[in-house]
Amino acid sequence: MKGRPQDARPADLVPLVRFALGQQALLQPFTDSTRERFADWVARKNPTSTRDRMAWLEMMRDQIGRSLRIEEADFERTPFQQRGGLKKAQKLFGKWLPKVLEELNEVLAA
Repeated sequence: MKGRPQDARPADLVPLVRFALGQQALLQPFTDSTRERFADWVARKNPTSTRDRMAWLEMMRDQIGRSLRIEEADFERTPFQQRGGLKKAQKLFGKWLPKVLEELNEVLAA
């Protein structure tokens, strides 16, 4: 579409709508709020994560910032696939992977 910014995402509409409805006082990019919520979540959970696990959590955060949510199917796409895909995520998080995805979706997209 002509005149449309190349990096525009559906998630970018969320803060605009929330601001217009008076649900948030400050208009800021959705990715900024997901990063803030992520930092709070990490502090609350106090994960004793390896660097690799933390890198994956950050990629999950960024996926939610772009697309409003993350699902296991996303692990077969860039950037996850380049780092081992779903099998690597399952190896890193084990049986807790579905719970981590659920929590991140709930907390970051709130």
